[in-house]
Amino acid sequence: MSMDQLQTILRDIIRDKKYLLVLDDVWNENYELWYDLRNLLMECVSGSKIIVTTRSDHIASIMGYVSTYKLKGLSLNQCLSVFVKYAFKEGQEKQHLNLLEIGKEIVKKCRGVPLAVRALGSLLHSSNFEQDWINVRDTEIWKLDQKDNSILHALRISYNHLSPPLKQCFAFCSIFPKDFTFYNINLVKFWMANGLLKAYNENEDLKTIGMQYIKELMLRSFFQDIQDFENGVYSVKIHDLMHDVATLLFQNEGLIVKGSNQITTKTSYRHLLYHLDASKEEAPSFLPNQINSERGNLRSITFFTRVGENITISQSFLELIVSRF
Repeated sequence: MSMDQLQTILRDIIRDKKYLLVLDDVWNENYELWYDLRNLLMECVSGSKIIVTTRSDHIASIMGYVSTYKLKGLSLNQCLSVFVKYAFKEGQEKQHLNLLEIGKEIVKKCRGVPLAVRALGSLLHSSNFEQDWINVRDTEIWKLDQKDNSILHALRISYNHLSPPLKQCFAFCSIFPKDFTFYNINLVKFWMANGLLKAYNENEDLKTIGMQYIKELMLRSFFQDIQDFENGVYSVKIHDLMHDVATLLFQNEGLIVKGSNQITTKTSYRHLLYHLDASKEEAPSFLPNQINSERGNLRSITFFTRVGENITISQSFLELIVSRF
């Protein structure tokens, strides 16, 4: 379906209607795109509202026709309440006042961001050893540049305490787009296909190991928005900030390509992710000429399209990829 067709459908839906539209976590700084969208959305009943959330002041100035509202972090007491909920079993904090005092110092460093507080609380939940808590409080990561990445530093601490296999599996998730819905069965198969799951004895089943990894990441707040389905199937998502951590860690391993004009001179990527628009380009038309990866380095190529779009990959194209890499 072309962009013109989508605009026509949207125009028909909102015409003569009052609506509330929420655009969450916007990063696109192209004013022209926002201008076109605004003109499209103005064909509605007076009184409709648009709420935009972003972590960029520049984007807020581009999109805003009223003054921006900057959300403040949680208060220290609110953060401590969240931390206690995740770090202790109910009522247990009263039995470990020494840990609670250290926890207060950790919470102060999270700067009111509940995700960071929750992640570190989940990290310390299984430990009553004071030295473990002191190690988190005094880790060198807090001493890094705090101007823009203090939250990522806090989340990085949680990542550093994962086992090596879990680190690899979580970082690998960054090649999927933000807000992507992971189904447990498919994610385990994806990890298996890329050789990330290893059994240490012949009685261990790789699928079982993968499911244990997902549950561990859920318990440590790396996965959220859990939705259960039938027959043991469930879905999870990664918070945008957690995705930023994974992307930072995986940036030298994978490349996300969003158009045929994007070229890179780096040749050591092991994983390529293509965001494709079926209305503008087909994968076989540009992919072979664009890939600069050295023979033997590339391990996976993944294609993503918009919901409802399909791009056909021909047999000849697959044979070309296999023969080249």
